[in-house]
Parts: sequence; C-alpha cells; structure tokens
Amino acid sequence: MVAMPSLALIPDPTQVIPPAFFEAPSSPGTRRRGGLAQRTRRARVLAATRTLVAAGGLGEVTIARVSDLSDISKQTIYNLVGNKVELVKASLNEYIAALSVRAESIAGYPSPLFALADLYWIASTTFSDYIRNASLICSGSSPELNLNAREHQAKVFKAMCLHNGHRASNYDISTLCFQASTLTSVATIDWASGALSTDELRRQLAACQMLITLGAPCGSRKDYTAPAHN
Repeated sequence: MVAMPSLALIPDPTQVIPPAFFEAPSSPGTRRRGGLAQRTRRARVLAATRTLVAAGGLGEVTIARVSDLSDISKQTIYNLVGNKVELVKASLNEYIAALSVRAESIAGYPSPLFALADLYWIASTTFSDYIRNASLICSGSSPELNLNAREHQAKVFKAMCLHNGHRASNYDISTLCFQASTLTSVATIDWASGALSTDELRRQLAACQMLITLGAPCGSRKDYTAPAHN
C-alpha cells in the first residue's frame, strides 16, 4: 500500500501555474506557446478564470472580470486565449495537465494514472468549490465544453500511458483512454451534483484508471490498493 500524496503536491486552481511548471520533459498533454512573457500573461489569465469558476461557475466568467482580476487588457486576453468558451476550456485543461505533472513525480503507485486519480480526489476535497463548479460546467448546456473536457483528459491519460510504457495488446489505447475519461467525467459530475459521496468518488476514479491499466498494462500487472486516509 502506498502513502497518500501530500496536500502540498496539489496546485491551488486559483493561483498562477508558472510556465516553468510544464517545462520538464515529463509534462503529459502540454506544449509551449510563445515566449516566456506571453506564457506568463496567459497563465495569469487562466488562473483568474479558474478563480471565477470557483466563485460561482460559468456565469461568473466574463472577459471583463477576467481582465480586472488578472490586470490584463481584454484585447490581450482575446489575443492570448480567445473568447469566453476558449478561456474556460484552456483554464480547466491547464489544471488537469498540472495535476498530471505532479502525478508523474509520485513514487509507489503501480502507474502514475492512479496517482493522478488520488490527486484529483484530494483536489475535490481541498478545492471543492472549483472542482464541483468545473465538473458542472462540463456537464452543462455546452456540448463543446463537455466534449473538450473528455478529449483533453483522454489525451493526458494517453500521454501518461505512453510516457510510462503502457502498451495495449487487444485494445486501442486511445479508445481505452477516452472511455476512462468519459467514466471519470460521469463520476465527478455525479459527485458534483450530490449523487456520489466523496469516498465513492475516490473508488470510481481509481476504477477508471484500472480500465486503462488492465487493457494496457505496464510490464507485469500489479494489483492496486488505494492508500488509506484519515
């Protein structure tokens, strides 16, 4: 049994995630955009967007409010990221990518995918307003946001699989990752809407990653027991 990851490993979604955070070789699902100054401004914009999501969900997010909170002009925001939908997509995606980077650094799990599941679960208990509102946004009336969340999460899962030597035999790894992403989204939406307890959310998140590791094992498959928590 592995130890529960430290709370210090969980990025605060309302804080700026500096560009250097993603510049290590093991940064699944991320890529550089522009120079350092531009990427830093973009990170401030995305943090401001997540702060508004945490405060009240999609209805709180406007270009004007993001501009005020980040101290970056509305035109620059449009140039760096795009419209409101693009802002929300990019900000949610960045946070999932940040958790995946942290997961890669945690030893003891049979796969970093299980570390990612636990980090997301800890985030849901520590930054519950953000995780809940982000989940509800992805389940709301925008098919674009819903599909984006699942597709980006699947890309992160696949990048982690390939980086850590997972290989599918009778399964297509992209399909496995998309199925796991869809089930992860369903579990978090059920939790966000009150249909799933926090403890059950944790079990569901681990089960979603088990779907991938059973279909695309890394070396010899190991049984996984989730770490205990108090």
